[in-house]
Amino acid sequence: SAAGQGTMDMNYLQQDPRVAREMISLLERQLVEIRTAAEANPNDYNVYAKWGELLLELSMFKNGDEATQILSQCINKLEKSLSIFPDNPHPMIVLASALNARAFLQHDTQVALS
Repeated sequence: SAAGQGTMDMNYLQQDPRVAREMISLLERQLVEIRTAAEANPNDYNVYAKWGELLLELSMFKNGDEATQILSQCINKLEKSLSIFPDNPHPMIVLASALNARAFLQHDTQVALS
Protein backbone atom coordinates (compact mmCIF):
# COMPACT_ATOMS: atom_id res chain seq x y z
CA SER A 1 0.00 0.00 0.00
CA ALA A 2 1.10 3.56 -0.66
CA ALA A 3 0.26 4.63 2.91
CA GLY A 4 3.30 2.88 4.38
CA GLN A 5 5.76 4.12 1.78
CA GLY A 6 8.16 6.89 2.63
CA THR A 7 8.19 6.23 6.36
CA MET A 8 11.43 4.98 7.86
CA ASP A 9 11.01 1.70 9.71
CA MET A 10 13.76 1.68 12.35
CA ASN A 11 13.16 -2.00 13.16
CA TYR A 12 13.80 -2.90 9.54
CA LEU A 13 16.94 -0.75 9.47
CA GLN A 14 18.23 -2.33 12.66
CA GLN A 15 17.54 -5.87 11.41
CA ASP A 16 19.33 -5.47 8.06
CA PRO A 17 23.04 -5.40 8.99
CA ARG A 18 24.12 -3.87 5.67
CA VAL A 19 21.62 -1.00 5.92
CA ALA A 20 22.45 -0.51 9.60
CA ARG A 21 26.19 -0.24 8.82
CA GLU A 22 25.46 2.32 6.09
CA MET A 23 23.26 4.38 8.43
CA ILE A 24 25.85 4.26 11.23
CA SER A 25 28.57 5.33 8.79
CA LEU A 26 26.42 8.22 7.53
CA LEU A 27 25.58 9.34 11.07
CA GLU A 28 29.24 9.17 12.13
CA ARG A 29 30.26 11.33 9.13
CA GLN A 30 27.53 13.84 10.03
CA LEU A 31 28.73 13.86 13.64
CA VAL A 32 32.25 14.80 12.51
CA GLU A 33 30.79 17.68 10.47
CA ILE A 34 28.57 18.90 13.30
CA ARG A 35 31.47 18.78 15.79
CA THR A 36 33.47 21.00 13.42
CA ALA A 37 30.50 23.36 13.09
CA ALA A 38 30.21 23.57 16.90
CA GLU A 39 33.90 24.42 17.22
CA ALA A 40 33.46 27.18 14.60
CA ASN A 41 30.21 28.50 16.15
CA PRO A 42 30.17 27.59 19.86
CA ASN A 43 27.06 29.71 20.53
CA ASP A 44 24.92 28.31 17.69
CA TYR A 45 22.04 26.58 19.44
CA ASN A 46 20.95 24.92 16.16
CA VAL A 47 24.29 23.13 15.87
CA TYR A 48 23.88 21.60 19.34
CA ALA A 49 20.25 20.68 18.64
CA LYS A 50 21.28 18.88 15.43
CA TRP A 51 24.20 17.23 17.24
CA GLY A 52 21.81 15.90 19.88
CA GLU A 53 19.42 14.70 17.20
CA LEU A 54 22.19 12.82 15.37
CA LEU A 55 23.32 11.19 18.62
CA LEU A 56 19.74 10.11 19.35
CA GLU A 57 19.53 8.49 15.91
CA LEU A 58 22.90 6.78 16.42
CA SER A 59 21.81 5.43 19.83
CA MET A 60 18.99 3.53 18.10
CA PHE A 61 21.59 1.32 16.43
CA LYS A 62 23.42 0.55 19.68
CA ASN A 63 22.66 -1.54 22.76
CA GLY A 64 23.28 -1.48 26.48
CA ASP A 65 26.01 0.71 27.93
CA GLU A 66 27.06 2.03 24.52
CA ALA A 67 23.53 3.25 23.81
CA THR A 68 23.28 4.76 27.30
CA GLN A 69 26.60 6.63 26.85
CA ILE A 70 25.49 8.00 23.46
CA LEU A 71 22.17 9.10 24.97
CA SER A 72 24.03 10.89 27.78
CA GLN A 73 26.05 12.79 25.16
CA CYS A 74 22.82 13.49 23.28
CA ILE A 75 21.13 14.90 26.38
CA ASN A 76 24.21 17.04 27.11
CA LYS A 77 24.15 18.57 23.59
CA LEU A 78 20.41 19.26 23.74
CA GLU A 79 20.74 20.87 27.17
CA LYS A 80 23.60 23.00 25.76
CA SER A 81 21.31 24.10 22.90
CA LEU A 82 18.55 24.97 25.37
CA SER A 83 21.00 26.86 27.60
CA ILE A 84 21.69 29.15 24.62
CA PHE A 85 18.07 29.45 23.45
CA PRO A 86 15.70 28.11 26.15
CA ASP A 87 12.42 28.61 24.26
CA ASN A 88 13.32 26.51 21.22
CA PRO A 89 10.71 23.73 21.01
CA HIS A 90 12.66 21.41 18.67
CA PRO A 91 15.47 20.44 21.09
CA MET A 92 12.86 20.14 23.86
CA ILE A 93 11.03 17.49 21.84
CA VAL A 94 14.25 15.64 20.97
CA LEU A 95 15.33 15.86 24.63
CA ALA A 96 12.04 14.27 25.73
CA SER A 97 12.66 11.41 23.27
CA ALA A 98 16.24 10.97 24.51
CA LEU A 99 15.17 10.91 28.16
CA ASN A 100 12.46 8.40 27.30
CA ALA A 101 14.92 6.18 25.42
CA ARG A 102 17.41 6.35 28.31
CA ALA A 103 14.69 5.40 30.79
CA PHE A 104 13.90 2.27 28.75
CA LEU A 105 17.58 1.25 28.84
CA GLN A 106 17.88 1.64 32.62
CA HIS A 107 17.75 -1.52 34.70
CA ASP A 108 17.64 0.46 37.94
CA THR A 109 14.17 2.01 38.29
CA GLN A 110 15.48 4.76 40.58
CA VAL A 111 17.91 5.90 37.87
CA ALA A 112 15.23 5.57 35.19
CA LEU A 113 12.85 7.78 37.16
CA SER A 114 15.44 10.51 37.82
